[in-house]
Amino acid sequence: MIIDLTIVIPYYNESKTIIKTLDMIANQSYSPKEVILVNSSSTDNTSTIIDEWIKEKEKEKENDKIQFKNIHKNTFLPSSSKNIGVKYSNSEYVAFMDCGLLFDNSWIEMQYNKILNYKFDVIFGTVELEGDTNFDVCCVSQTYGYKKISECIPGTLLRKSVFNEIGKFEEFRAGYDPFWRQKVKKANINYFVPRHRITKYDGINYASNFSQLISKTIQYTHASESLIKSYKNNFLLLIVFLLFCFVIMKPLILPYLFVFYLICRGYIFPIIKSWKITSLLYSPNILLGLPIVGILIDSAKIIGTIKSYIKPQRQI
Repeated sequence: MIIDLTIVIPYYNESKTIIKTLDMIANQSYSPKEVILVNSSSTDNTSTIIDEWIKEKEKEKENDKIQFKNIHKNTFLPSSSKNIGVKYSNSEYVAFMDCGLLFDNSWIEMQYNKILNYKFDVIFGTVELEGDTNFDVCCVSQTYGYKKISECIPGTLLRKSVFNEIGKFEEFRAGYDPFWRQKVKKANINYFVPRHRITKYDGINYASNFSQLISKTIQYTHASESLIKSYKNNFLLLIVFLLFCFVIMKPLILPYLFVFYLICRGYIFPIIKSWKITSLLYSPNILLGLPIVGILIDSAKIIGTIKSYIKPQRQI
């Protein structure tokens, strides 16, 4: 069944994942009218792989029911690439998907039928993160939550007219997606957030090593804080300042404060935030890794927040 829908997929150096993404799109139970792939200034051969895949599909079927388009507009960010895809779409409905994600072949069918049956304007996508390695599990547990269902842009299906009402994605590297979702929720738009998982990561969910964890957290915090200030990160700065003052006045209490912080940040926080993390606490690597990752994330968030005040990231 072909429906009046355009799927927008930004990509950057996805040579290892793009074929799987394209195959999952091509095998959907409901077929979109078109799929627009937007090159976010890749430096590898992803674009060539896409072109070759499209040619092979055209050979297999004389009149391919899905029109795949690979476009290049010198975009550098996933947000700007999504905006380009929406601009060039020719359908009443638009959906978003990212490379490196896994999703069922009924994704479009479920979202599309629900948006029609219940007259929704937007149905958000959802993602379940669980981590690919022990270190990645610790990162996920300390950020999004282990096996917690979170709403996201990938997997989202909506009426294209929604963009006329609330505007396009802000062109920042990070923070644009929750900011746009907030705009939808504040506007007079009928939206829905599924409770089940729509996507999950195929491989590393957050970070594979300490360096990647720190740099990614700093970068994302800097970008998102430049767009919309988070009371959580500002509260973190306040706590650090107050602790500094308190330690100067009563230095002997520092070890007790550190132990209290270590227990809360290392274990209580991820247990509250996650669904099934308690089943993993029997692993020595995870028991050791959780507090270390928590400390690194807080430190990186502090750096990123301070950077946002000193040098706010501008739109590209």
